[in-house]
Parts: sequence; C-alpha cells; structure tokens
Amino acid sequence: MTATLRVPASPSLCASATALREVAADPSAVRAAARAAGEAWVESVLDGFVLPVAAAARGRPAGRRTAAAARDLADGLIGAGTRRLDAAAAAAFVAFLDERLAPGPPPTIAVPLEPPLAAALASLARVSGAPAAPAALAEALHATIDAGLAGLLDAPLALLPLGLVTRAAAKVGRAAIAHRVHAEVDRAVADPDAADRLRALLVGYLPPA
Repeated sequence: MTATLRVPASPSLCASATALREVAADPSAVRAAARAAGEAWVESVLDGFVLPVAAAARGRPAGRRTAAAARDLADGLIGAGTRRLDAAAAAAFVAFLDERLAPGPPPTIAVPLEPPLAAALASLARVSGAPAAPAALAEALHATIDAGLAGLLDAPLALLPLGLVTRAAAKVGRAAIAHRVHAEVDRAVADPDAADRLRALLVGYLPPA
C-alpha cells in the first residue's frame, strides 16, 4: 500500500468534483464544471498546504504573497486548459479526482510518498515528544514540499491540454512558488518554536496509524 500525505480538502472541492462527474455530455458544461473543480482544487492546495507551511514557519498571516502568485498562475493555466478540454482530458481529470480525493469526513487529498520520505516522516512522528534535529527536520520538510508540489500541482497540470509556451510559463511560475516555500523552511528550522510547529504540521498530514 502506497504511503500518502493527507492534505485537507474543502467542501467546495468535493462538491465541484461531484458536479464534474455528473455533468451532461454538453462540452461547454463539461468545461465549466472542470474549471470550477480546478479552481476549488487550487484553493484547497493553498489553504491546506502552502499557507499552513508558511504560517508554521513564520506565523500568520505569512504566505499571502505566495498564495496570490499561485492563484494568478493557476487562473491563467486553468482558463487556457479548460478552453481546450476535450472528452478524453475531462475523463482523465475525473479519474484523477477519483483517485486522489477522499470524501472523509474530513475530506482530504491524498499525495503519494516515496518510501524514504514516508519513513522519515514516520520517524518524526515517533519522537514527537523531543526536539527534532534541525538537519533531519529540514530534509523531511524540503522533501515533503517537493512531494506536495508534485502531487498537488504538477500532476493535475499535466492533465490540462496546454500549449508549449503556456506550459513553459507554468514551469517558471511553479519554480518561483517552490523557491518561496523552500525559503520559508530554510529560515525557520533554526527557530525552536517554528521547528516544533513545522514538525507538528508534517505529522498532522500523516493518516492515522
């Protein structure tokens, strides 16, 4: 069984995913439903992953500029992708949502983890009563950010029918977002309070044993 992170999903994401599954065959209705589901997915990623990492690293309301940049990037990509969405791409998006979205309660998005990262996170959970070694915590955090961005952004973006120029722009924007989130971690791991918050966040993403 593949280990996963469980990132909180919004009720609106669950509702829009259901609406996309049930939408009629009319292409314009499918595109509208896919756009709504894509936008709800992005909001869940920001509220459930990007902003919590920033808040754990620096306190609230950290991460707003990163979230705004991600929304701007996603809005253009979702708009471009759903305008060109055909039946096959829509079916692939539905299958992706069916695979990753767990209705709960509480609803969550499953992010697959490679075995080394899963083992590192399990180790952090086992020693939650003692301070984490900064190097080990930083390594786990950076790997979790990479896994999260791959599963939460790269995977759904790969399903959108985007042109070469748009896809290249997406890579640049994604790299900028990743840089900002990684930088939050680099600044925070030496602060004991921030390190405790970040470890608690990581452990909270693990499904119950």
